[in-house]
Amino acid sequence: MPTLERIVRKSERWFSTHQRELPWRKTYNPYHVWISEVMLQQTQMPVVLRFYDRFLDRFPSIAALARASHDDVTAAWSGLGYYRRARMLRDGAAVVQERFGGTLPHRVDELMTIPGIGRYTAGAIASIAHDRVAPIVDGNIERILTRLFGPRTNLWRRAEELVTLSRSPRIFNQALMEIGALLCRPQNPQCDRCPLRAECRAFTRGNTQLAPRKRAGSISIRRRLYVVRDRRGRILMRRDRRGLFVLVRRSPLAVGRKWLGRFRHTIMNQQISFDVFSANGQRRTANCSWIATKDLEKLPHPSFVRKALHLAGALLLTATALFAEARTYRIAPDAKNMVEFHAEDSYDAFDGRTNKATGAITADPSKPGASTVEVIIDMNSLDTANSLRNREMKELYLETKQHPTCSFKSTSVVAPESIASNSPADITVTGDFSLHGVTKRMTIPVRVVLIPDGRIHATSTFKVHMPDFGINVPNNILVTVNNDVPVRLDLWANAK
Repeated sequence: MPTLERIVRKSERWFSTHQRELPWRKTYNPYHVWISEVMLQQTQMPVVLRFYDRFLDRFPSIAALARASHDDVTAAWSGLGYYRRARMLRDGAAVVQERFGGTLPHRVDELMTIPGIGRYTAGAIASIAHDRVAPIVDGNIERILTRLFGPRTNLWRRAEELVTLSRSPRIFNQALMEIGALLCRPQNPQCDRCPLRAECRAFTRGNTQLAPRKRAGSISIRRRLYVVRDRRGRILMRRDRRGLFVLVRRSPLAVGRKWLGRFRHTIMNQQISFDVFSANGQRRTANCSWIATKDLEKLPHPSFVRKALHLAGALLLTATALFAEARTYRIAPDAKNMVEFHAEDSYDAFDGRTNKATGAITADPSKPGASTVEVIIDMNSLDTANSLRNREMKELYLETKQHPTCSFKSTSVVAPESIASNSPADITVTGDFSLHGVTKRMTIPVRVVLIPDGRIHATSTFKVHMPDFGINVPNNILVTVNNDVPVRLDLWANAK
């Protein structure tokens, strides 16, 4: 089988068992695929999952989006950033409604006549929504193709050659994107889990390091924001040149100015440090309006406005799920953390323990089902407090020199609709568990507690059937070994 065809078949097989459960994959409705692709431009998946259902609830069809005003659409987009996407999306919906009868066309050339749809998005809609042969090259696929074929390869031509060989363009294109997102990362790619490593030029040559991209230098900026309130508790806001409602940066006709604190916010290459002040306003000024916080949901505004209002306490009584912030929590080696593998035979039992676990949890208290989890365990550091047991466990059975880490990466989470701080919540997490060079899909129970000081405490106990991972401990007449090994996790994660 030619190399290109092997790449395609392996990718399609891998995707059939490892794809994440994403809402637009339930029906592949073309409108839903379009919305997801636009949202995912310059925005991370956990953030998109927070807004996706809410946006479709507000604009359930192309016709509904076409009827909406730019303000309505950018208000629903508030928090996703890059607001030009929202305006172009609404303009594109109007064109689809007028020229294509409210139905997204199948052909790439027709799709590219719609405002806001370029070559990549057109190919994504044609292949993913309509299962038509169409190449796509995003950042993930560019990275995979560069590692597979070398930095001088013609990316779009190679992508077209591959998708033409696929049994389903929908499956193949998503497979490459998924492999890029989950395994073929820019840094520390998970080559031992990648289905394409045998065909990968970079892996074969032992050099998966990519040439660094030229990036604009980071710019540090300091700005002031004033939370000016009138006697009715309304906030003084102005409309900027993008049409977004923002806080005033000076305190005209305000009294009682007080510094409340500082927060950091990143926009592209700008690292902005905002100093937030409170003040009481006496009357409305030119180009500004008094806005009730309960009405913010209906108005387009950037996410730093919510951060400032939270800092000022202006949203404490009116906060809804719209103002819940997703956060990333970092797991690092710590004495509090503990990973334990319990082993026993007919004569003895022992525990291999380590606190050397790393990873991240992305959690949104208002939408726990959109959370993601990744944990990597240093298997070389497992300790039974017995040197002979350590040797047996690590050298004979787990073979930690060849397989130094064990990992779990979530694909979906089932959880309550919301989780309150300091209230233990039981969730189930499905993901890829990798041990001894073998990866299996598993579902494990997890109990989580959100700590108000910015930490997450997660505990879990589950069993691993060792032969499933190629670990076979020989039995004899005297000793019988239990192949089902309980694993216990007790992890603390700190907000970044």
